[in-house]
Amino acid sequence: MVKPKQDQAFEHRTTDVLPEDNETKSEKWSFTSWIPKFPNLPSYTGSFTVGCCDLTWSYLKEKQVFEGAQEVNHTSPKENKHMLVRLYYPAVVTGAEKTAAWLPSPNSAYAQGYGDFKKLPRWLSIPAMVGMLSFTSVKTFVEAKLSPVGPFTNSDEGDRSSQRDRFPVVIFSHGLGGCRTTYSSICGEIASHGYVVCAVEHRDGTANASALPKGEKELISYRWPPVDIDAEYVFRREQLLFRVTEIQQIIQRLERLNRGLGVDDNNPPTDMEAQFQNRLDLSNVVMAGHSFGAATAIETLRVEKSFFKCGVLLDPWVFALEHTTDNWRGPLVPTLDQPVLVINSEGFTEWKESFDILLPFLNANPQRDHSPFITIKDSLHMNQSDFPLLFQYVYGLKNKFGGKIDPEYAIALNNLVF
Repeated sequence: MVKPKQDQAFEHRTTDVLPEDNETKSEKWSFTSWIPKFPNLPSYTGSFTVGCCDLTWSYLKEKQVFEGAQEVNHTSPKENKHMLVRLYYPAVVTGAEKTAAWLPSPNSAYAQGYGDFKKLPRWLSIPAMVGMLSFTSVKTFVEAKLSPVGPFTNSDEGDRSSQRDRFPVVIFSHGLGGCRTTYSSICGEIASHGYVVCAVEHRDGTANASALPKGEKELISYRWPPVDIDAEYVFRREQLLFRVTEIQQIIQRLERLNRGLGVDDNNPPTDMEAQFQNRLDLSNVVMAGHSFGAATAIETLRVEKSFFKCGVLLDPWVFALEHTTDNWRGPLVPTLDQPVLVINSEGFTEWKESFDILLPFLNANPQRDHSPFITIKDSLHMNQSDFPLLFQYVYGLKNKFGGKIDPEYAIALNNLVF
């Protein structure tokens, strides 16, 4: 257990519920363990079947609320006029629906993006990732109908206007090199318990790739930062502000969806969009994210205080947040006013330089008594994504993507705490 300094009262706990036998099945080696198995993601545990749909939204004409919006438009290509999200939601299925592919289309672009982010040669990354991950599906059903029964609806009550028929909402922001499907195990699990989860695929150059569906040619690849650390801070700060403008646009879309309006200015809602009318509980919205996505959550909570009930921060990366000095080396400007749940991997908690900046920032939150901080023992940064699950049976890659903890157990703990 990592204890805060004596003058810092923020609650911090490390999970101590690891199995007695610390040698997990994925660590045991056999003669055939080098042979790749097709990856499989765990089933969701909630009472709802999970549906998903990818939605492309153009920017609304309304003026941006966030004052930094105009400063950061250049961080994405000039032709970027769209946002891309995947909605995970409670659903009913008929049996005709297909399960969603984990690797988005075009497969080669996203596979190349993951490989480039991990600095793997393309002759290896593209065929290997396409070959393995193209056969991996997520336990969600593409464009299934939204469940007619809400999370708090009695079986003999079906009034669509009832607040009990509305689903609370989670907006989830990915980390560097991720995309809208990288956290399917977490986003789908949340949806299975009665939430609508909006997984954003940021188009600021932080996704491994971002390609609009239906053949529209707006592929945005990962953008590498400058080598100089001070220049990188400016670069990442601009990307962070751009991400916040995307979240603000998404907030406007969710409000329009709930009112039964088309999410674009000049178009009526599609059949997929129309089913969300009066079904979103926008009085209970959570802002969540992993790593740079957790930083996005913190910055969004600062500028949209009235919209979000609370935040969930997975391994928050504090580098690009606002500091009290002119650079990234000083303490953070205290900005949080809402309760937050922090779930850290052990690797991130042991990163002293980051932890020593994060903890005073969290302690400055007036809601700190309602803001637990939990570390998952033996886990690393990537254990909060799907990657350790996907490569746990590939010899040599399990430890590259995750810690000593069994990857299925790690994601189960993250979901349990979330």
